[in-house]
Amino acid sequence: MNIYIYPTDTVWGIGASIYDFQAHLRIGEIKKTPADKPVSILMPTLKDVQEYFNLPETTNFVLLKEMFKLEVTLGFPLQWMQKEIPSYIFSGSSWVGVRCLEPASMPSIKCLMKEVSGPITSTSLNYSGEAPITSEVLAREFAKKIENCTFIPPLPNDPPMSGQSSCLLCFDDQGASKLIRSGRFVKRLQDCAKRLF
Repeated sequence: MNIYIYPTDTVWGIGASIYDFQAHLRIGEIKKTPADKPVSILMPTLKDVQEYFNLPETTNFVLLKEMFKLEVTLGFPLQWMQKEIPSYIFSGSSWVGVRCLEPASMPSIKCLMKEVSGPITSTSLNYSGEAPITSEVLAREFAKKIENCTFIPPLPNDPPMSGQSSCLLCFDDQGASKLIRSGRFVKRLQDCAKRLF
């Protein structure tokens, strides 16, 4: 079991391989969140997203790539899943939350993906009910308290961390979107969502 604390474009994240159930449980204990609370998945490339999800033939992949640069988590319906994702990830939800931070635009993610072969769970680094951590100092202190934890430091070419949670847009199996959580680029994302499929 290994847990990772890593930077994202929004706030610090904590996660583990999506196939490591014990690490998943441990992260819930650390954050003091219910064991059945769904978590998002961080994928390194759009190719990985396509490997796990059978997106509609009409998908505009250029637009999808642009959307992932706008601090967003996209919820894809379970019906689109074509590669098995453990049920404890989405835990009763009708969709799977996906983030995609390509190594080309965020070098620290490349370091993270060298440590983990495959998608990693992605949830904010904080205790339940508290604000997500945005400070590297606090993130390092948090990591020191966790057994079997690997800290991934930010790199000079990483984009600045916005300090706000990602926007959450979920799609139904017809490709219609619903805003679940707002974010910095919500208007642009909602406009893109109308043209994505």
